[in-house]
Amino acid sequence: MRPEIVQPEILAHRGLALEHSENTLGAFRAAIDAGATALELDVHLSADGQIVVFHDEDLSRVWKTSAKVRELTARQLTEVGDGENVIPTLQQVIDHFPGIFLNIDVKVIEAAKPLAQIIEATKIHSRVRVASFSRKRRLAAVRELSLPVAQSAAGVEVFLLLGLFRLGWVKLARLLVKDMDAVQIPIHFGKLDLADSRFISWLKALGLKVHFWSINDPATMKELVAKGASGIVTDRCDVARATLCS
Repeated sequence: MRPEIVQPEILAHRGLALEHSENTLGAFRAAIDAGATALELDVHLSADGQIVVFHDEDLSRVWKTSAKVRELTARQLTEVGDGENVIPTLQQVIDHFPGIFLNIDVKVIEAAKPLAQIIEATKIHSRVRVASFSRKRRLAAVRELSLPVAQSAAGVEVFLLLGLFRLGWVKLARLLVKDMDAVQIPIHFGKLDLADSRFISWLKALGLKVHFWSINDPATMKELVAKGASGIVTDRCDVARATLCS
C-alpha cells in the first residue's frame, strides 16, 4: 500500500494581486480560483472601530494617498477603490469566502480584541489562524476567545525555538509551542539559515507546520518542500499550484 501523498499548503500572501490590489476581495477571489488553500491577510482598526484588511499603516504604497488607516472609517476606506478592488472589512471577507481558511496577521494591538469579537460572533474558530510578529498582539486576541484557534509563532518565539533546537532542549520547546500549530518564517533572517532541513524536521516533530514566506520562485518552492516544508506563503499562488501540485 502506497503512503498517502500530502500536498503542500499554498497560502496566498494578501491574495493574488495581478489584476487587483493586494488584500482586496478581488485579489482573494483570484487566489481561491488559482488554487490557494488559505488566504494570508493583515488586519488594522479603522477610525470607527471596524476590523479592516490592509497591511500598511497608511495607504501611500498601495493607493498613492498619505491617509492613515486609523484615521478613516471603514466606509471611507472602501471608497478608495471600486468594485472588488477596495479595502474590505474582515467581515466582508468572511461573508464572501465562507469555505477558505484564513491566516490573520494582527498588525496593531488595538485590533486584537475586535478581531476576537468577530471570530466569536462568526464562529470561525476552526478555520482561522491568528498570527503576528508580536507575541503580545497575538495573545491579546486569542485570550479573548472562548475556543482555541490555530496560532503561528511570533518572531521572538521563532528565535527561542532555534536556540532550543541547537541546544537539543525538546521538553522546553514543547512547552513553548503547546498552543501553536505553525511557524511561518523566511528562509534567512540576517545570517541565520531557517531553511535547514534538520530544523524543519525538528519543528515538525514538535507537531508544528512549517511555512516559508514569501516564496515566488518555482525552484525555491520545490527545494523547500523537498526539505520538508509544510507549505508556502506566496504572492503567486498560481505559480505555486502549478509547481507543487501538478
